[in-house]
Amino acid sequence: MINTQAPTPDALESLAGEASLLDADQQQPGPDGMPPAPEPPRLSNEQIIGSAVAMVRDVFCSFTSMQSPMRVVTPDKVAMLAGAWAAVCDERGINLQDYMGQYGTVFAAIAVTAGVGLQLNVALRQEMAAMDAAKKQAPVDATASPVA
Repeated sequence: MINTQAPTPDALESLAGEASLLDADQQQPGPDGMPPAPEPPRLSNEQIIGSAVAMVRDVFCSFTSMQSPMRVVTPDKVAMLAGAWAAVCDERGINLQDYMGQYGTVFAAIAVTAGVGLQLNVALRQEMAAMDAAKKQAPVDATASPVA
C-alpha cells in the first residue's frame, strides 16, 4: 500500500536538519585547517589521447627539425585519431585517467607545456642562427681602428 499522507512539519524539519548537517560535514576543514580540495576535473579519453598524440608529434619535430609531421598530423587529424581511439577505450570500459590516477591533469599540463616549450626552442634556435648569419654578412669597416 502506498502512503498518500503528506509528511508532517516535524518530519520535514528533521530532514532539513539532516541535510544541513550533511552540508556542514562536507565543509569541515581538513587536518591542515584548510577546506578540502575540490576533485580535479575528469579528462576524457579523447582529451588524453589527443594531448599525447600532439605531444609526440611536437617532440619528434623539435628533436629532428623535421616539419612534415606538423603538415600531416594536423589538429583535425589529431582530433580524428583521438576520437577513434577514445571510442575503442570507452567501448571496452577503459578510462585512461584511472590508469594515471590523480595525476591526469598534471600529465596534460606537462604535455601542453612541453609542446609550447619545444616550439619556443625551435623558434629561438632559428632566430639565433639568423642573427649569426647576419653578423657574418655584415661589412667590415676598414677605417675603424682596432681596440688594443
